[in-house]
Amino acid sequence: SPGVSIAYSGQFEYLERAVDRLKLVVPATLLIIFVLLYLIFGRFDEAALIMGTLPFALTGGIWTLYLLGFNQSIATGVGFIALAGVSA
Repeated sequence: SPGVSIAYSGQFEYLERAVDRLKLVVPATLLIIFVLLYLIFGRFDEAALIMGTLPFALTGGIWTLYLLGFNQSIATGVGFIALAGVSA
């Protein structure tokens, strides 16, 4: 009806802002990890090989979330960033 609007706020709004922020932070983190690997090894192919193993670690993390019945949240997203750093 005219003059009626719906606005989502509270936790949903915070989630949307956090997801937008993670869309910038996650690629930046992966790029930083790659640059550090390149600086350590001095070779592009070795850094790329190590970065190629990250999907396996992240897949294991997703399976663990599923098997334990946890929901995907901002906290688990930050945990996956840490997992990428540790696995590299």
